[in-house]
Amino acid sequence: MKFRIAKEGLPIIVFFLLVTILSVFFHISVSIASLILLGFCVFFFRDPERKIIKGENIVLAPADGKVVAVQQIQDSRISNEPINRISIFLSVFDVHINRAPIDGEVLFLEYSKGKFLDARNPEASEVNENNFMVLSHNGIKIAIRQVAGKIARRVVCKCKKGDNLKIGERIGMIKFGSRTDLFLPMNIKISAKIGDIVKAGITIMGEIT
Repeated sequence: MKFRIAKEGLPIIVFFLLVTILSVFFHISVSIASLILLGFCVFFFRDPERKIIKGENIVLAPADGKVVAVQQIQDSRISNEPINRISIFLSVFDVHINRAPIDGEVLFLEYSKGKFLDARNPEASEVNENNFMVLSHNGIKIAIRQVAGKIARRVVCKCKKGDNLKIGERIGMIKFGSRTDLFLPMNIKISAKIGDIVKAGITIMGEIT
């Protein structure tokens, strides 16, 4: 299988590669530390190919990680009615590529600066640096929020307003530990629950009824 690296990680990997090469002129411990950091960066920025699950009425996970919260909230940017928010925590060991949970048009895209609380903190979704995206699928609005964490300091989004996305398509990533929220209207039957380990483009999170 072809090993793929997310291009967002290439500058960091090249930096640690140069540091590792130069470290041979210093103490062996410096070389070992540099090699470990280089290996971790290559591992972190891996971008494996996925066999995307297809289906007209399914919603897939937008991120790899662990479901840490399923809550009913209000957000007028999506609907005037209550909606469900599913929060996925990504550890530094998870693949950090975000993928579109459905086919849909990008209706709204907003980047917000903020704090860098631990992504497992319930307040992180509201106050941390984040990128918020609303998609329209056959008139149904579904949203994704990429949330920076305590270590993660950069949210990367490849989309723009008006883009038409395919289910499972890569839409960006968050560097070094983070959280991704999925917002679903009440007419979508949720199949995910707290504690579930999910994979972007593979795990079914809900079904449109």
